[in-house]
Amino acid sequence: MLRSKARAATLSLLTLAGLLSAIPAMAQWDPTKPTTNSLLVSAEIRNNWVALATQVGNVNLMADPTFDIWSNGDSSAPDHYTVSGASVAIARTGSGLGDTNRKLGSFAAKLTSGAGAVGTLQQQLLNSAAIGRANALGGLDFSAGAWVRATVASVARIGLYDGTGTSYSSFHTGNSTFQWLTVTRTLTASPTALTFRLEVNAGTNAAHISGPTVVFGSVPPSYSMPAPVRLDEVVLTVAGNCATGSQKGGARFIFQRPAIVVNTMLSAGTAPTTQAIIVDVNKSGATMYSTKPQIAATATFGQAAPDSTYGQRSFQGGTGEPLTIDFDQCGTGTVGADVNVHVWYKTYERPLEVFLAPADQN
Repeated sequence: MLRSKARAATLSLLTLAGLLSAIPAMAQWDPTKPTTNSLLVSAEIRNNWVALATQVGNVNLMADPTFDIWSNGDSSAPDHYTVSGASVAIARTGSGLGDTNRKLGSFAAKLTSGAGAVGTLQQQLLNSAAIGRANALGGLDFSAGAWVRATVASVARIGLYDGTGTSYSSFHTGNSTFQWLTVTRTLTASPTALTFRLEVNAGTNAAHISGPTVVFGSVPPSYSMPAPVRLDEVVLTVAGNCATGSQKGGARFIFQRPAIVVNTMLSAGTAPTTQAIIVDVNKSGATMYSTKPQIAATATFGQAAPDSTYGQRSFQGGTGEPLTIDFDQCGTGTVGADVNVHVWYKTYERPLEVFLAPADQN
């Protein structure tokens, strides 16, 4: 009896070993497996476990999935993205705007197609030259997800393009809510691009998008992932007594990549005694403030967040859009001296930019 049980156990192990050996090295995620009472349940579990293992430590490969940076204004493509299609329209939506639709963060993007052409909003993660440096990516899986909102069925979907073809998600059902759409694409052996897309079918149709997420592997993300972000500062020092004038400190700072100013902090070595020191922060000579940062009389510190036209606090990066500072008021009497202006700004890092040429690292 004991020998029979041992023999049966040995056969079961041999059967399981044979099933596991049939699993491909690059396992494909199958959300329908394992099925109830499946004869291959162990192999199915193992297959999905291998697929899940490829996701460990994953990070969102998109830049600015919350659509924060719009250096060209609310009706031009947000930075890091491009739009295409005849008569296509793009708009920033969300908090404090006429169209308040958003899902993740303060803002979303609304894409409206033309009457006779598909509208596309896309972000290229790797161009052809970069793919050449990242040739090990050929044949690998990438997955994407995004919150998409549409009011008409079967007009809006997301896709992943590799220079040869595009894999698409299902279409939004058109129920006027944000739905999480997902897609997976196995890149061709010799891809020439890696691009995330939102497509809206022709016919003056519209869709909102929020939180696009692209990851390595065949398991689509279940929800939006934050993208790598950093907070940096530019420090402009104006030595000596405060004096009014433009471009103080002799500095014109150019951002390497798209950026958005989030705060300005001021400090003075000597406090003004009768009036505040008022500082302006400009993009290409135009202010990003309605109420400007100041150091009050008798104080040595002040701060303010940008509150003027949204595009004035956003910078393209790598272009001739300089950040400069002006002193609008220094007061009388003891005017204050040795002022430091700390301009804090946010940028998004791009995990795949290790493969990009210097001119494309933005």
